[in-house]
Amino acid sequence: MEKTSQEIRIHQLRKLIEYYSADSELKVEMYGVILDYCSAFSSTLPEILKANHELYTGLFCELNSTQEEKACRVISALASKKEDLQGLIRATSTSYPAVAKMASRLLDASKEETEPPAEKAIEDTAFKGTSGSDSKLKAKDVHGRIDFAIITIRDEEFEAVHKRFEEYKYVRGKNHEYLYCELPTRTDSNFVRVALGRCLHPGEDKAHSFARDMLEDLEPKWLVLTGIAGGFPDDDFTLGDVLLTSKVTDFSVSAVLEGKVPEYATHGSPMHKEIERLLETLGSHKSELAEWNSDGTIGFPRPLLKVPGNLDDPCLYGDDPWKGKVRKSLLRHFPKTQRLPLFTARATASSSTLVKDTKLAEQWRQSARDTANVEMELSGVMSAARYGGDRDDYPVLCVRGISDIVGFKRDSDWLGYACHTAAAMTIALLSSDIITLNVDAK
Repeated sequence: MEKTSQEIRIHQLRKLIEYYSADSELKVEMYGVILDYCSAFSSTLPEILKANHELYTGLFCELNSTQEEKACRVISALASKKEDLQGLIRATSTSYPAVAKMASRLLDASKEETEPPAEKAIEDTAFKGTSGSDSKLKAKDVHGRIDFAIITIRDEEFEAVHKRFEEYKYVRGKNHEYLYCELPTRTDSNFVRVALGRCLHPGEDKAHSFARDMLEDLEPKWLVLTGIAGGFPDDDFTLGDVLLTSKVTDFSVSAVLEGKVPEYATHGSPMHKEIERLLETLGSHKSELAEWNSDGTIGFPRPLLKVPGNLDDPCLYGDDPWKGKVRKSLLRHFPKTQRLPLFTARATASSSTLVKDTKLAEQWRQSARDTANVEMELSGVMSAARYGGDRDDYPVLCVRGISDIVGFKRDSDWLGYACHTAAAMTIALLSSDIITLNVDAK
């Protein structure tokens, strides 16, 4: 029987793989030849390679899903040049993420062949222990190799993230100590390098100082500020939900005059464009973030809440219009059947002031009408990210669990629950492969 064109291509492809797999020295050349072959026959299906090595299968799956033929030819031409591969990763990480991933694999392979054993130590995900001097690293051992550096403030915030590290090592910096973890990605085929630190004191100044030290010690690709925030009454979110900051307004500079309402010199700032790019399409990635909000993943029981029956309920405070907004919001989010927490991207107010005053909250909202929540550290961290470290600007991802609604006296257990919803969302997002790390983006 005469073979079909696809059967002929299958036969040719198998012959190519057999030939180039026989000699380990030809592996890099094999990448180039195979990629060129698939560029010519882009309709070749990934299942053709199921009987072959897992690495080749993954390579072809990515190629056939993106159809980036020209870029793949560039990879084949640059496969043996480490410097050119780094440039290729920078050039394609945003527009052609699958291509950047393939180039990163080749770059990692070249590093494994040239790096000394001491440098390769942190590549090993099988940590020997979780404490003690044998598991301590110096900051220089991981400097420039951290993907995400997480900053927490409260002890409950730190522990909520820490409990999600199955294995970790301590890293001693100049002024602080961090936890280092190689966090498996969702597919378990790779991992991201994560550092976790805790700033002992709240407020913008302390957070700025801590973030600056962390950047100097670790030189991470991204900073991640994780913890709790207070929310304003809103139809889109409530206690326990997670807000990712899309814009920040700084209320730290104020003037208090005799007999007058405090005045604020507000400064609004967009997030780094890599953060904006992430948040623009994050809602379409719910399948990759599946189960982040399940009871088992959160690991902290959701507190019960009884909605106030009327505006005279002692759990409500503020004037009647504000109380009415709070009660209406609670009725919407706490019907008879409880729902799972959700995430959304909203604007944040940042100040070293702990805001639980409805008049102040109303005044701030008049200055920045889209503000949905308030916290105390983000402006300080963003200032450090803008002017500290070895780069001009670092992306700052802010993930906040809502522990309070201004105008409502909630049960204290909501604080712990919000810490854990924020931590669950943070770890799910960092390990999801959704984020494309592009260190040169401004």
